[in-house]
Amino acid sequence: MGSILNFIFSCKDKSELEGGKYNGSYHTDKKKYFQRSAILGYLLSNDYSISFNDEIKSNQTNFYVLECQSSLLDLLGVGNQTEFDFSNSIIGSFSKSFIDNLRNKKFKIIVSSISEPTSHISILEKQLKLFFEEYNLPADCFSFIDSNRDIVQLNKKFGKTIFYYTPHFIYDGADSFLNIVNSTDYKNDLNYKSEILTKSELLKNEDRDYYFLSLNRSNWKIHRTILGCYFTKIKSDKIQWSYLNKPSQKYKDRFENLDYFSEWPINQQNLVKNHIGDLESLIPKQLDTTKSEDLTSFKTTDTFSKELTTNSYFQIVTESPFLNNEIFFSEKIVKPIIMMQPFILVSSYNMLKNFKQLGFKTFNGLFDEEYDSIEDNFKRLQFILDDIDRICKLPHDEVKNLYKMYFDICIYNREHLIKNFSNKDSYREIFSQINKNINTLLI
Repeated sequence: MGSILNFIFSCKDKSELEGGKYNGSYHTDKKKYFQRSAILGYLLSNDYSISFNDEIKSNQTNFYVLECQSSLLDLLGVGNQTEFDFSNSIIGSFSKSFIDNLRNKKFKIIVSSISEPTSHISILEKQLKLFFEEYNLPADCFSFIDSNRDIVQLNKKFGKTIFYYTPHFIYDGADSFLNIVNSTDYKNDLNYKSEILTKSELLKNEDRDYYFLSLNRSNWKIHRTILGCYFTKIKSDKIQWSYLNKPSQKYKDRFENLDYFSEWPINQQNLVKNHIGDLESLIPKQLDTTKSEDLTSFKTTDTFSKELTTNSYFQIVTESPFLNNEIFFSEKIVKPIIMMQPFILVSSYNMLKNFKQLGFKTFNGLFDEEYDSIEDNFKRLQFILDDIDRICKLPHDEVKNLYKMYFDICIYNREHLIKNFSNKDSYREIFSQINKNINTLLI
């Protein structure tokens, strides 16, 4: 099926595009290229029209594509990990006719931050307003797609529908599930074939050694470091956990300089001070990654271990967000859904509430999910740690019965994931919405 949508790239041909050389600072001497991410991968695997050398096609709706690595603030040179400086690179790189065409809405720039959410929404609002004013660019020359649900709140601030949300990793996890179960030779980046358990396989393995499984990948974030120190302190034989990368050096340099350190409960401050060395001595602590030489950049949406799942009842999921209360669902929350394990979620305020708004169910009663309504980050984390302690003190037979009692929710969640998020054209729907909100982009 053809498309009246056309996506513009600055590189010269498809081979350069597939090699990651496109848009952003492509025209500058620095040769910095914006990353290939979710949207480009989607466009290349579907039937959209693509043009090169900044060509604006006639009789089509044209979009210039930019994808961020850490947040939408990358565009504006804000933050420590700027992918490129929009103001210096884009405005300084393109011809006057290109900018005039943008101002005259001959095309629109689509900006996305999918792999990481934009946390500081208020800062983004302020910086964008300054940018639009400085370069005399109407806000509706742009559309922004982000994996933080709160991004849509900015539509009211700008008086225009230019911000769009996608729970990208929920869709991606559902598609990974189908890729694995429908393939006979599919291997992940860790060089093994993921095994998806059936309901009957799970129920045959009711006697398990561990109460909890916790897989921790990139561990420089505060909540993961506190959790890792907690694991080393309690030395529980009820928790099976991994921790792959060393925490940030700033944890050891000066604790008082850590984000929000003064707000940490004293017991959490002491926990990290006393056990950060013990944690570091264990790293890398591996479970499902022993066949991989690279523990920093492997794809994580398709790493499922039958052995680990059938030897533990529940999961402790450490999601990406924690401090800034953004609502961002990564592949981490999809793992226990696919492997049909109840989970407790270490993440932002109201994450479970928003998860249920996507149609999923959670496990209140098994866990005390009052933690989700605790706005203070570190009180919420302490509540979770206390609940983990409570579960670990239960007799084995009681834990086994709890697992069986809540297994119907696990069945429901996996079926809901596959039915409502696999093989869904989420980006096509977003592009359709963007198109509806454009007065005219056909030239």
